[in-house]
Amino acid sequence: MIDKDGRETLELDKGDGVPQWLGLLRRIRSTQTETGTLLFDVPPGDYKLRVSSGGDVEEEKTALISLPYRVEAPESRPSVEPQLPPEK
Repeated sequence: MIDKDGRETLELDKGDGVPQWLGLLRRIRSTQTETGTLLFDVPPGDYKLRVSSGGDVEEEKTALISLPYRVEAPESRPSVEPQLPPEK
């Protein structure tokens, strides 16, 4: 994970007990999709996640994925009154 100032934060390696934790080492083919959780201990802000093709150092390709991280107050929801059936 790379912040707006270029500082890098490594992924946490302790995810036992976290639902759908993908673990540290993952190989996903270009036609494959994975759903799960990655763990980073960072404050809210704008980040980029560096992903790698996993190839040899000379042939490895990387890409950056924008990941804005915001913490917002929960929305206040108006109370909903139950709808009663019409009287007969």
